[in-house]
Amino acid sequence: MAYPILIAYHFDMAPKYPLYVQAATRLKKRCNELNIPCDICSEDLWKYREDFKKRIPRIASDRRLLCRYIPIFIEKKLRQHKQPVLYVHVDSVIVRKPKEELFEPDMSIGYCTHPFRDCITQILNPTKMAIEAAPLFFRPDNISYTFLGHWNYMCQNFNTDESEHTFLGKTINNFSMYPEMKPFKRPISNQCKIDDPDILHGQALNRAGEVV
Repeated sequence: MAYPILIAYHFDMAPKYPLYVQAATRLKKRCNELNIPCDICSEDLWKYREDFKKRIPRIASDRRLLCRYIPIFIEKKLRQHKQPVLYVHVDSVIVRKPKEELFEPDMSIGYCTHPFRDCITQILNPTKMAIEAAPLFFRPDNISYTFLGHWNYMCQNFNTDESEHTFLGKTINNFSMYPEMKPFKRPISNQCKIDDPDILHGQALNRAGEVV
């Protein structure tokens, strides 16, 4: 199996969000250091942003609006490369190269879960798991394309302030009958540093202008 291409994007709204451009530079550098094939690019989303705001006026945050572009981006890159992809947020920190056994031969879609850390949620439902929108693995097959189409439909048409995480979780529930869709067996979580993390997200840029 070909090693998945790591993909990520940023929307160049400098000077409003210059750190994402710098994060992309750092992510490319880290992928080169670890010999991870990657496609990290800038997406021109001005028209997408304006059209979305006309259709879905209740989405107030640019960050939330632009995150709903994730399934479109993943499908575009999956069709372009015609080989497996591993999507990460552009401000992710790659700790070490994910091992190939994470991407099982019978896995079409791989996703991350972690227990909710909110104490109220844990009291009400201690077994409930949160779904993360990165890292996400996709193999170029019909299951992946159908899944991405379903996730994207909800992201583009539901006039609520819910995040892409929520719609991803609902899509996973709707596709739960597919054994080819599964959480990663080993830690690839992107929320907190654990004993043996592969990808750590959330500590990408601690100081303005930092590029590691």
